[in-house]
Amino acid sequence: MQASGILDKKRMIAGAGGGTKKAGGEQKTFVDLSEATTQVQAFTAIEKQVLANGIAKTAPFGQFNKEVTKIAKENGVFELPVE
Repeated sequence: MQASGILDKKRMIAGAGGGTKKAGGEQKTFVDLSEATTQVQAFTAIEKQVLANGIAKTAPFGQFNKEVTKIAKENGVFELPVE
């Protein structure tokens, strides 16, 4: 996937933990997806970090799924092969 430009080596994605950065009043956090070569691996890493940030899978109004999907879209996870 690195050759295609989808995932750069040591790429850090915004939105789900591991570190923080203020940007325009919004707190952004990072997840390392450099090892993810499929959507399944990427979503597993994103979900773990969203849970670690305190957003439960049972959070009201689908907050968990919205956060996971937002991070995935921001970082081209849907461009990876499913498995």
